[in-house]
Amino acid sequence: MNVAIRTDASVEIGTGHVMRCLTLAEELQHNGATVSFLCRKLDGNLISFINEKGFHVHSLRTPIERSYEVDRDVTHSSWLREDWKQDAYETKEILFHTKIELLIVDHYSLDHKWESEMRTVVSKVMVIDDLADRLHDCDILLDQNEYINRINRYKGLVPTHCTQLLGSDFALLRSEFREARRELAERDGVLRRIMIFFGGSDPTNETRKALKAVGLMNRIDILFDVIVGQSNVRKDQIKRLCKQYPNVVYYEHINHIANVMLKASLAIGAGGSTTWERCYLGLPTLTIMTAKNQENVIASAFKYGIIHHIGDSQKVTAEDIVKHVEHLLKHPDKVKEMSYSCMTMMGKEFPTSMVTQHIVGGFE
Repeated sequence: MNVAIRTDASVEIGTGHVMRCLTLAEELQHNGATVSFLCRKLDGNLISFINEKGFHVHSLRTPIERSYEVDRDVTHSSWLREDWKQDAYETKEILFHTKIELLIVDHYSLDHKWESEMRTVVSKVMVIDDLADRLHDCDILLDQNEYINRINRYKGLVPTHCTQLLGSDFALLRSEFREARRELAERDGVLRRIMIFFGGSDPTNETRKALKAVGLMNRIDILFDVIVGQSNVRKDQIKRLCKQYPNVVYYEHINHIANVMLKASLAIGAGGSTTWERCYLGLPTLTIMTAKNQENVIASAFKYGIIHHIGDSQKVTAEDIVKHVEHLLKHPDKVKEMSYSCMTMMGKEFPTSMVTQHIVGGFE
């Protein structure tokens, strides 16, 4: 089976879409599929990184500094940095010559209009989404997030024949998490080691805020693991800040984050796709919302008891982080309860394999 994936990374978009698509690509490849990517050359793209992972990337042209038509039906259309019709034209030109059976699209800037254009060059279309804010023309839709109303979330937004894979049972987790969970010991709720990670780009600079909180706490008995992604434009600054603290370890764009999570007692991070990685390893989290599209995920995660939410990044201060960490230091029972809720939610089956089974099964 030949599969193509249309997704992008940039300073504005972040790296999460590409990273979860790479996870799915590796699982599909393991099951015999040939997978390639189509990505636009945006500032902060991960084209070289995808190549290093062993996948061919068809590069769409670098956006020209000119006005383009804003798609009023799509909230995040500006993230494409191009007119959707032009993007569809470039994509079809590539797909027409590569005989793709399944096209996977993970992009907040694209909707049913773009997807319908692809029907002339591919057999099936799969969409990865978590906004549920626009129409789709697809055969499979994957939304890995947990929502209270997830069963009806895409009602009227996808065709009636569309297979919907909804919830954390279908979370896209790299194989390292499957291996790490086998080594997972029960957490006792005592905070000895805290992981700080705000995604690949951390556009609101929450990592620096968290490091200020580390200084204010002055707890040399707690070790802090600080992770920054490849697209973080402030990574050199963060690295210098980390050196000021003897109990802080700095990591940059690592491929073994599951091992860091295994050692951690608590995480401080955003409400993006890393939510389900932490959850799968039973890691309690203090969350700060860094983007509007995280709002529903955080609300549901809080209701399920798998996170302790601090607030919106625009309002949260370093002092707020200190207050919440100190609260959990005094209440290890709450930390342990969060961990238990995480493990209960994710179940025993490896979720990425569940997604792959549905995809491959649709072509048998």
